[in-house]
Parts: sequence; structure tokens; C-alpha cells
Amino acid sequence: MSKNQSALSKQAFSSGKWMFSLRFLDKGLHLIRKIILARLLAPDDFGLFGIALLMMSSMEAFTKTGFDAALIHNQNNIDDYLDTAWIIQVARGLILAVILFIFAPLIAGFFDENLAIPILRVLSLAEIFKSLKSIGVVLFQKELDFKKRFIYRLSGTFFDLLVGIPAAFILRNAWALVIGILVGHFVRFIISFILHPFRPKLNFDLNKAKEMFEFGKWQLAASIITFTALHLDDLTVGRLLGTGALGFFQMAFQMSNITATEITHVISKVTFPLYSKVQENKNKLKRIYKMTFELIITIAFPMVAGMIILAPLGIKIVLGEDWLPMVYAFQILAVGGIFRTIAATGGSVFYAIGYPKGDFILNKWRFIILTIGIFPLTYYYGLEGASIASGLALASTMVPLFKMLKENIFLTIKEILIASEVPFFSTLIMSFLVFLLYINLSSTIFSLVILILFGTIIYFISIYAFYKFKDKGPFSLAKWVLNNVK
Repeated sequence: MSKNQSALSKQAFSSGKWMFSLRFLDKGLHLIRKIILARLLAPDDFGLFGIALLMMSSMEAFTKTGFDAALIHNQNNIDDYLDTAWIIQVARGLILAVILFIFAPLIAGFFDENLAIPILRVLSLAEIFKSLKSIGVVLFQKELDFKKRFIYRLSGTFFDLLVGIPAAFILRNAWALVIGILVGHFVRFIISFILHPFRPKLNFDLNKAKEMFEFGKWQLAASIITFTALHLDDLTVGRLLGTGALGFFQMAFQMSNITATEITHVISKVTFPLYSKVQENKNKLKRIYKMTFELIITIAFPMVAGMIILAPLGIKIVLGEDWLPMVYAFQILAVGGIFRTIAATGGSVFYAIGYPKGDFILNKWRFIILTIGIFPLTYYYGLEGASIASGLALASTMVPLFKMLKENIFLTIKEILIASEVPFFSTLIMSFLVFLLYINLSSTIFSLVILILFGTIIYFISIYAFYKFKDKGPFSLAKWVLNNVK
């Protein structure tokens, strides 16, 4: 093993520890915040706040530069690009803030919710805070310095929680959510300049901007398609079913995807720069991807199965009885989350090999199927119909994903199925036994804990039994990194 490969593996291993810690704490704090606020606020409050976040996300998606990915992908010195990237970032943020402030009444009118107007206008400040952050935070990911990224991300989340929960106790309305998110973005803006020495100068280079946009244009296209594919259901639910239904739908989506897809996000953040560094060696790239894929589905499959089986009990115990109308939507969206998890594994590979169009193609198919199904299914079947449309759209991405993986890194469907068989059958065994125990227990928090522990034990026993006589397994990616560190 060469020194460069060993150093890369050691760096990836160290980065992985920080990324897992970051994501675990960041999403753990978000989950705690969401659970507490769900107990204090009504679904209508979440729907009202959801309208504002939806509009902010839409504007960001339709103006995304893709410069972050371009800077990470560029393996040369990028210091001369940072001022240009930061200037465009700030200009974009200021424009978005002005648009959000001016068009707040029109947005609120679309959803027939005038209470959203002041919330939209106050949240325009969040766009300014986000745009002013140091562009140097991009280098944390490029250089696999996830310790600093850990501090940067977690600082905002912590202060959002610290301020948002007391505000909810006092105000008991959607403004508690607004105050929390504003404080979080402001803290991240300050921390970004503390953690990185980059200090912006008014030094704009049009040629460098064009160069970054040439790579980032596909991320812009993918961002627009991704937003539409991801939030067309939100827009439809909010418009057809109202603010309360939007609160249910967004909570169901977020809670059903908070586990499996977060695992994918963590590993993809670590593997993207790792893929980029070995992008010329297709055999090594394929090997690392296969190990990554197997690790992700080994974690994701049982999580999703457990959420589907335990949804009625879990929602009642964790969020409260007010949220029970979203149970079926939650279960359907959890199934869709498996397809979302698998599709997400391909995105980082496509960007790493300089094929950002791949992510665009996946989301294009998702967008087409969602556009066809979302309105009639939501109109006739409500929240459950919207969830079915979302799940079908996610399932449609599997065909182009497997096709592009074969074309770009020579990975066949047969190899993917072989990597999936043990996690799949272990999950079936776990699900059957957990369901048998579930129908014989009472609806208490103690029963929920017992069921989760029981399912975890059964799953790991099954995994161990299947892999006992094989010199491979779902954690071969970690083994590969550890061996190379040595």
C-alpha cells in the first residue's frame, strides 16, 4: 500500500468519525427539538412555518450556483477562486432576501394563509445571514477537515435549540420556530469566520466565475429538478388540503426519512472527496462504491422496516395523539425512503467522476413521475395519495441509476443484488419476529423500547449468521479503511 493511499485512508477514517459525530448530534438535536415542539405546537403551526421554509428552499434551488461542488471537485489550488465565489454568494443571498420580502403577500395568497406574510418577511434575514458566511467552510469538506465542519454545523443547531424551545414555551405559536432558525443561521455566520482564516476581498474574476459555473450548471439544473421533485408534493398538499395537512405531511416526511437517508448523507459527505481522489482508477472506485452501498443498505433496511411496523405506537408515544392522522402517510413515505437512500448513493459518485449530469437525470425521472401522479392522487386520496405519488416517483429513479452505474463504473445489477441479499433477508426475519411481539404488547413507551431492542438484537444475529462463513460483510468499507490506516 502506497504512502498516499495510506494517508488518504487515514484521512477518510478520521473524517468519517467527525462526520458521523456531527450528523448524529446535529440530527439528534433536531429530533429532540422537533419532538418537544410537536408537543407544544399544533400541526397548523408547523404548516405555517413550513410554507415559509418551502418558499426559501424554492428560491435557493432556482438560483443555486453549484460553486461548492466545483471547488471541491477542482484538485488544483483554488485560493484565487474564493473571492469570486463569495461575492456571487452574497449577491445571490441579498437578491433572494429582497424577493422574499416583496412577494410575501403573493406567496401567502397562494396558500390562502395571510398569517404567513410577516413570517416570510422576517425569515428573509436568514437568507442574508447564510449568504454572508465564509466561503472557506467549503474547504472543510474538500480537505476532509470535518472536525471544523462539525463545530460549524453544530453551533447553529445548538443555538436554534437553545432559543427555539424556550420561545415555544412562551409564545406557543409558529414564531418560536422562526426565532430559532434565525438565531441558528446568525451563529453559523459568525462561527464560519472564526474557524477559517479566509477574509473576502472585492476581487471578482469573470473568467473564474464562468469556469465554476461550467461545472456547477448541472448542479443548478439538478437543484431545480430536485426541489420540484422533493417539494411539488408539499405545494400540492398545502394548496389542496390546507396548512394543517401540510404540517402533517412535512412531519411525516421528515420523521420517516430522518434515519435511513441521514446515514446515506453522512457516508456520502465522506466518500465524495474520497471518490474524487480515486476518480481515475475505475476499479478502485467501483470497489469503494460497492462497500459503501452495502454498508448503507445494511443500516437502512432494518431502520425503515422498524419504522413501518412501529409507526402507530411510535407516533403516539413520541409526538402525541394529535399527530396520529399522519400514520399511514408516514408508513408509505418510509417505503419511499428506501429508494431515496439507494438513489442518493449514486449522486456523490457521479459528481466525483465529473458527471454531475447523472444526478440531474435521476431527479428528472423523479420529477416526471411526481408531476403525473401528485395532483390526482392527492385530490382523491388526501395525505396517503400524496405519499404514494412521492414513493412512486422515488422508485422510478432505480432504472436510470443502475444504468448509469453500469456505464460509468461498470457495476452490474447482479452485483447490486448480491450486495443487497443478506441485509434484505435479515430484515425480513427481524420484521416478522418484531411484528409477532408487537401485536402481543401494550401501547406503552416501555413496549416501544423493548421492541426496538429486540429487533436490533435479532437483526445483528441474522447478519452474523449469514456472514459467518464469508470473508466479507456490510462493514467491509470500514475494514478497508482501517487496514489501510495500518
